[in-house]
Amino acid sequence: MLARREVSRLFDRETGPYSQLFNGSVDGRYLLRVVTLFRAFDAALQRFAEANQPPDSGIAMNALQVVAHLCFEEIGTKTLADPDADVSQAIAQAAALATSTLRRVIAAYPQGSYPTTLFKNTSRCEALVASVLGNTSDVVSDDELTLFDL
Repeated sequence: MLARREVSRLFDRETGPYSQLFNGSVDGRYLLRVVTLFRAFDAALQRFAEANQPPDSGIAMNALQVVAHLCFEEIGTKTLADPDADVSQAIAQAAALATSTLRRVIAAYPQGSYPTTLFKNTSRCEALVASVLGNTSDVVSDDELTLFDL
């Protein structure tokens, strides 16, 4: 969520996460696989948003990071990091995986919540992910938020 809110901090080489993200230990094949899948997830969510009406379209437009997180958990980052792994099937099925994962997010989405607010709040995203995974149904609606949660 930090990357979404404060993208300029990613490029601060002294205090930001730049050196963690871009260093010699990051495998180029792994990075290519992750970026390829992320772009496929993004394209699938864009198509979904264009083909649907609010509130589903609004959720699709704002849920990319959460959907990508859930998809990467399902695919397995160890698989993506394995240079011998064949990920062509995962890449070919990325759009279908993103769409089905988005439908799970929509099903768990708290009624009355605003997508732009919810998806900028780390704790609310964590609760939503937990709800999607079946770990809890304790997702806070916007009506229960205080000024300090925003």
